[in-house]
Amino acid sequence: MYNSELPVPPAFIVTTQAYKDFLEANNIKERIYNELKDLDVENNQELQRKAEDCRDLILNGEMSNSLKEEILEAYDHMNVNEDLRFAGKSALDFIKTGRDLPYVAVRSSATAEDLPNASFAGEMVTLLNIKGNKNLLNAVKECWASLFTARATYYR
Repeated sequence: MYNSELPVPPAFIVTTQAYKDFLEANNIKERIYNELKDLDVENNQELQRKAEDCRDLILNGEMSNSLKEEILEAYDHMNVNEDLRFAGKSALDFIKTGRDLPYVAVRSSATAEDLPNASFAGEMVTLLNIKGNKNLLNAVKECWASLFTARATYYR
């Protein structure tokens, strides 16, 4: 869309590698696997409980300081014209003076969004009107956790 010169708002991406690193650093991957390995997705109570347990593991995990810094730096630069981002630190600080952090949408996108027999569009959460560093970092974890709603788990 951007290359077709459509009006695409500024954005940045938190990669799947960042998610994998987060799981690894918090020893969550194996715990999620163990939680879900014998899950009967047709048992709604069990599905709901185990999905919630998986989400809680993610929501209670800690992002590394380097990941937080990368996300917050990208967020901080969103309200600055792309041409000015490389103007130098003092010039950039001056340009940002008096500007609020922007409201953003935080959404997840499945790595296999559309397959011949499945479409994951709409399975994970989209959070709107997120503003501020703490809210943004929490929203990223909420998006990651939304991989494990009962609905998304059942669908997979």
